Amino acid sequence: MEISGLYKELSVIILGALPISEVRGAIPTAIFAYQFPPWKAYILAVTGNIIAGLSVFIVLKYLSEFIVRRSNQAKKIFSWLFEHTKKRHTGHFKRYKYSFWALFIFIAMPLPLTGAWSGAIAAVIFGMPPKVAALAIVSGVSVAGIIVIILSQAGNIFLAQNLF
Repeated sequence: MEISGLYKELSVIILGALPISEVRGAIPTAIFAYQFPPWKAYILAVTGNIIAGLSVFIVLKYLSEFIVRRSNQAKKIFSWLFEHTKKRHTGHFKRYKYSFWALFIFIAMPLPLTGAWSGAIAAVIFGMPPKVAALAIVSGVSVAGIIVIILSQAGNIFLAQNLF
């Protein structure tokens, strides 16, 4: 059974939005399974991942604020978590001076457990301003997509030379 073009495109966007695959799984799937050109694979996968990353950041930020307003117990837990995390890790870089770059690099590395979802969670925990977090998520995902495209094309060339 052949999958039509629109469903293939939608599946790449959804795969890009999922927390495990993100662009690391969506781009190779689009290129190798669906035979999309690299530019199309990039646009679809990155779009899905950016939408997911920004959505996770917004939902977690406002959900944590909502829960803190409703419960004193939650306020204590969230306050401890946020302050403890900030104390332990902001000593490594001055508050907000390098936080954009740290989050950008974390998201841009296409490795397991890094990406827009993890970056959005980290941005909420560190209390990053929304504009800084959004810029880091968008630019990090964009660079991760470029890296995955390059690695996919390099792998494609390597396989073509060594298998045929």
